[in-house]
Amino acid sequence: MIQEKVSGWDFSVLDSRMTESELKWDYVKIIDSFIKSDINLLDLGTGGGELLSRFAGKGINIYATESYTPNIEIAKSRLKKFGAILISDYSDDKLPFEDSFFDLIINRHESYNPSEVYRILKPGGFFITQQVDGKSELTINQLLNLKPNEEFFNWNHASAKDGLINSSFSIIRCDEDTGYTRFTDTEAVLFYIRSVPWQFRDYKKINFTETEKQLRVYFSENEFLDVIKIRFLIIASK
Repeated sequence: MIQEKVSGWDFSVLDSRMTESELKWDYVKIIDSFIKSDINLLDLGTGGGELLSRFAGKGINIYATESYTPNIEIAKSRLKKFGAILISDYSDDKLPFEDSFFDLIINRHESYNPSEVYRILKPGGFFITQQVDGKSELTINQLLNLKPNEEFFNWNHASAKDGLINSSFSIIRCDEDTGYTRFTDTEAVLFYIRSVPWQFRDYKKINFTETEKQLRVYFSENEFLDVIKIRFLIIASK
């Protein structure tokens, strides 16, 4: 049984019980190709700092933001080991950084305000973001009859690209890929649901006892559950 408390974005606890098809790009390798010595790098929405820690020791100045309460202490503990600065009191519309401060800003599956990102990015700097399409992972909602959060339905590579262009960015790359996330048991799906409460219109009203029953019936008849995922990547410059 997997414990119910969910924090950070580290799904290694699920091991082979939750696996993802590979995207046609490698987000980490792309970022690595943009890193140069002594640059200022910002990770917007670092989660528990899991991904950002991969860039420690590269001779760069690392900053991060994270506002989701369960993640903040995890991120602080991980990032202080390599001197990264974490900001947790902020809003997307007013980031606590000087104009033209960062050489590289990265963002994986986190909200952002294009105008603010543009303001704090140096001329010639880059913004790299991998995002979740607003209609991704609906397989879970449909299977369990849980209403999706329609607030994000218009969020996709086209709308994100337009938002950046309207904020004066130049688009270097805009790409989209569709794949799947495979779950092999009930507990893995429940853990995932608790990790992404914004996926559901009425998350607080979910009857997890009933949801668990539905999933146990499903997995008694099926070896795995493939959930369709849609991701997009944008690289933009100032």
